Amino acid sequence: MSNLYLDFETYNETDISVGTHRYAETAEVLLATYALDDGPVLEWDRTEDIMPGDLYGWLLDDDIDITAHHAAFDRAILRLGLGIDTRLERWRCTMVKAYSHAYPGSLDAVGRLLGVPADKAKLASGKKLINRFCKPAPSNHKADRYDKTTHPEEWAEFKRYAGIDIEAMREVDKRLPNWNWKPSDIAMYHLDQRINDRGFKVDQELVKAGAEAAVAEKARMAKEFIRLTDGVVERPTLRVQFMRFLNETFDLDLDNTRAETFRDILGGDDELDADCRRLMELSILANKTSTAKYATLQPAVSSDGRFRGGLQFRGAARTRRWCLTGDHEVLTKDGWVRIEEWRGGVIAQWKAGDIRFAHADHVCFQYDGPMIHAARKNRISASMTPEHTLCAARGSISAGAAFGRTLQGVPRGGVWRNHMVSTLQTRILVMLQHDGYEGRSAVEWSFRKRRKYTRCLKLLASARIKYTTGQKTNGVLWVRVSRKTAPSWLVKRDFGPWLLQEGHSPVVFCDEIKYWDGGNRRDKQIEVCAKKRVNAEWTVTMAHLAGFAGTLTQRSNGYWFANITTSGNAVTVNKDNWSATNFSGTVYCAATETGFFLVRRDGVIHVTGNSGRNFQPQNLPARGLPPQRSVDLYIRALKADMHEELFDDLMTYGSAALRGVVVAPDNQELAVADLSNIEGRVNAWLAGEKWKLEAFFEYDAGTGPDLYNVTAGSILGQGPYDISKRDRNVFGKVPELALGYEGGYGALETFCKAYGVVMADHADTIRAGVDPKYLSSAKANYTKWGRERNPEADQNEWLLRETIKLAWRGRHPKIVQLWKSCKEAARLAIQNPGKTYAAGRWLKFKIQRHAGIPYLLCRLPSGNFLCYAEPKYSEEDGVLTYMGIDSTASGGMWGKWQRLYTYGGKIVENACQSLALDIMAANMPEIDRSGFPIILTVHDEIIAEITEDGTGDDLAAFMSKQPDWLPNFPLAAAGYSTYRYRKD
Repeated sequence: MSNLYLDFETYNETDISVGTHRYAETAEVLLATYALDDGPVLEWDRTEDIMPGDLYGWLLDDDIDITAHHAAFDRAILRLGLGIDTRLERWRCTMVKAYSHAYPGSLDAVGRLLGVPADKAKLASGKKLINRFCKPAPSNHKADRYDKTTHPEEWAEFKRYAGIDIEAMREVDKRLPNWNWKPSDIAMYHLDQRINDRGFKVDQELVKAGAEAAVAEKARMAKEFIRLTDGVVERPTLRVQFMRFLNETFDLDLDNTRAETFRDILGGDDELDADCRRLMELSILANKTSTAKYATLQPAVSSDGRFRGGLQFRGAARTRRWCLTGDHEVLTKDGWVRIEEWRGGVIAQWKAGDIRFAHADHVCFQYDGPMIHAARKNRISASMTPEHTLCAARGSISAGAAFGRTLQGVPRGGVWRNHMVSTLQTRILVMLQHDGYEGRSAVEWSFRKRRKYTRCLKLLASARIKYTTGQKTNGVLWVRVSRKTAPSWLVKRDFGPWLLQEGHSPVVFCDEIKYWDGGNRRDKQIEVCAKKRVNAEWTVTMAHLAGFAGTLTQRSNGYWFANITTSGNAVTVNKDNWSATNFSGTVYCAATETGFFLVRRDGVIHVTGNSGRNFQPQNLPARGLPPQRSVDLYIRALKADMHEELFDDLMTYGSAALRGVVVAPDNQELAVADLSNIEGRVNAWLAGEKWKLEAFFEYDAGTGPDLYNVTAGSILGQGPYDISKRDRNVFGKVPELALGYEGGYGALETFCKAYGVVMADHADTIRAGVDPKYLSSAKANYTKWGRERNPEADQNEWLLRETIKLAWRGRHPKIVQLWKSCKEAARLAIQNPGKTYAAGRWLKFKIQRHAGIPYLLCRLPSGNFLCYAEPKYSEEDGVLTYMGIDSTASGGMWGKWQRLYTYGGKIVENACQSLALDIMAANMPEIDRSGFPIILTVHDEIIAEITEDGTGDDLAAFMSKQPDWLPNFPLAAAGYSTYRYRKD
C-alpha cells in the first residue's frame, strides 16, 4: 500500500498551548508539503493557489495511508481547516512510533538520534520562521502579522524548511523499528485517536467559578498572611524572611519553610501557637497548584463544550517534559522567587529579545529519570529533564538534544521597556547607591575624583534639586541635599524589587553605572563594587533586563562585584560544561504566554524554555481529599457563589473538586472503573510469588483479607485480621508501594512523606513484632554502607526503615529473585548477541540490531517489547547501562547521549508498568463498541459515557476479562456510575 507523507504549516492568533483540537477550529492553513512514498517532496502554497490535483486525489484515495509527525494535529487541520474528512484507519504517526520505542517525540531530536543526515534535518532557523509567519507579530511591532509580502525572502526559506520536515519524517519512519508498531499497535493508536476526538463534556460553569474562586481565595489568603505577620513578611515565598519571623516570633528553630516540614510540625505539636499554626497552614495552601488547572482548562474547551486531545498514546515521556529542579528562580515584580515556591502569576517572559511581565501557570509533578546539567561559570546554570526546552539564540532545542555538544547562543536576557520613572530619577538613585549616603538631615555624596563630582552636580541641576557643595580638609569634595528640600523619591535604600515596581529603565540604570564603577573597566565591560550582596544582585538583574549579561562574584575582602558585559546577547555553552545524573523527586516549570522566561540559579541569570502543557487529566489530585459528599456540596455551593459562606478550606476543596469538571452529557451517566492494585499483581505474577497470587484470588472472591493487611501481618508476625487500621497503612500500604522494585531507604522516604508516616513513631511495634534477625542485619548494613550512602539520615529512622525493607524482602523471595534474574538475563544477552535469555517464566531478553543500532529487547507476555538502545554491561563494576530513556523517564538526546544506569528492580518496574498498560488496553476495543464509548483514561482507570443500558459494574466486568496471553492472573476491577467524575 502506498504512503502519503504530509505536513501542514498554519497561522492562528490562538496559541497552540490551548490544545490541538481547540487550535484547529480557528487555524488558517498556509502551506502543505507532501510526498508519495519515495517520490519528490512537493508543496502547496495556499496563499497562491488552490489545492493541487495530485494532493487532493491522494487524500481522497482510501487505499493510500497517510503519515505525519504528530498526526493528530495534521488530521485535525485537514478536517477542521480544509473540510476534508479522511478515514481514521488510514493515518500513521511517526511521533507515536518514536514514543513506542522509547525515543523522544521531537522530529529533529529523534532524527539525529537515528543518524538522519544533516541535510534532512530541520533548518536551524526553522523555529524563528514559525514564530514569524505562524503567529501574530509582537504587540510592539507596527504590523499585526507577517507574510510573504512583508518578508518574501524569509517566506521562501520557510517553504524550504517545511519541505525538509517531510524528508526528515520519511527517513525517521524508515529507521525506526516496528517491534511495537505492529498492526495491533496501530489499531490501538486509532482507538486512542477516537477517544481524543470524542473528548469529554466539561462543566464550564464549574470551570469558570473555580478559576475565579482560586484567584479570590489566593488574594484573601495573602491579606490574612500579611495581617498575621504584621506586614513584616508579605508572602510565604519570601523564604528567609518568613523563616526568620517564625523563629523569632514563636521561638522555633526552623531551617526551612517547606510544606512537608510544616505538616510534620502541625501533626505533632498540639500546643503550637494558633497564629503560628495558621501561618503554616496558609503556606501549605498557597503551595497548592492544582486549582490553576481551572484557568488552564477554560480556553482549551472546544466550541461544543468538550475538551479534546488530553491523552497521548504511549506518551508518558511527553506528559513529563520541559521542567526544572526546584532550586531555580523566576523573576516576579516582587523579586526572585524559587520556582518550587512560586504558585503561578506574573513573571518576566522573553520573546525575540524583549522582556515583558505577563501571567504564567505553575507546573509541577513527580519525576524519576535522567537530569541534564548545564553550567558555565557566571553565565548559565540549569538542571533540567532531557526534553526541557532550552532557549537558544535561533529558537529552542531540548536539553537532551543539546547535551554533549557546543550549544551556540543561550540568551542572557532581553530589554524590558515598561518605564514610568524619569531618566533623571533612575540616574540619581544609581549615583546615590554607589557614592552617596543618607545622613540625619541630608543626603550626601563624597568624591575624590573630580569627574564624579562634576557629574553629580550636572544630574542634580538637571533634576532641579537644590544642593550645597564644599571640600574637606583631606581634599574630598562633598555635595549635600537637605532632607527638607529633597524630593520624596530621593532616599537611601537598597536596590530591590521597587526598581521594577516603580518602572525604572534597566538600560538607563546600566548606562549610569559606568560613571560610578568601582573596579577595572574594560571595553564593553563594567565592573561595579557593592558592600551588600542585594545591591550587586539587583545590578545583575537590571543588566539582564537591559539586554546585557551580568555576573556576580565575591572577593576575599567580602565585597560583591557585578560584572556587566554590554556586548552580545548570548553565551556559548561548550560541550564540556554539560553533565548528567539520575534524579527522583519533584520538577517544576512555568507555562508562559511567550514560550520562554528568565530563570536564575546559583545567582546566574539566563533565558529558558516554556512548559506549554495544557490541562492534564492524569495529574489530578488523588491524596488527602475531603469526603466525596462534602466535595459534591462544595461544587454546588461554588457554582451558586455560596462557597465562602459554607466552607473554610477553600483551596483544598477547590483542588478536590477538579475531577468534577468532567460530566456526562444531558440525560446520561458516566461509567468509571479501575483495575485493582494492577502493578502489585503484575509484579507477583511475573515473579511467580504464589502465596501472594493466591491471596489476591481469595480477596477477589471475598474469602480472604485485604493485601495490605496480609503484608503488614507478615512483617509484624501477626494474623492479617489482627492488624489495626493504623498498622495496615504503615506496615502494609507504604512498604507495598515503596519496595516492589528494589527500593530502599529513599523509596520509603518518598512514601512515608506521602502518607505522613514516621517509622520512629512505631519503633516499639517494630522491635516487638519484626523478626529480630532483620533488625540485626539492618544494624550491620548501616555500618557497612548505610551511613556512607545516607550521611544526613537520622540513624534510628534509617535502621527502622531498613528493618522493614529486609522483612518485606524476606516475605517476597520470588520478587527479589526476579530483580536479580532480569539483570543477569540482560547481562548475558548483551554479552551474547542473538541469543535469548529468560528472567522468570515470562520475560525474555535479546540483543537485536535495527538500522545499525543495537537494542536490548525485553519481550513481554503481551508481545510488546521494552527497548533499550546501545546497551552495555561493565564487567569491572557490574553496572548495566544504555543510551536514552526508559518508559518512565522523560525525553531523549542526540549527539553525545547520556549513558543511563539501570538495575534489575528498575527493569522489573518498566515491565510491570508496561504490561499493566497492555492489560487495560486489551479490553478497551470491546468496551468502546459495547455501549461504553471511552472518553478518558487516567492511569489504570477508564471513564466512559453510558449510551445503552449499563453501569460502572458492567464496565468493571469488561475490564476484568483475562487476555489469552495472561493465564492464571488475578485480574479484578471495581466500578461505579455517576453524573460527575469523582474519586471513588
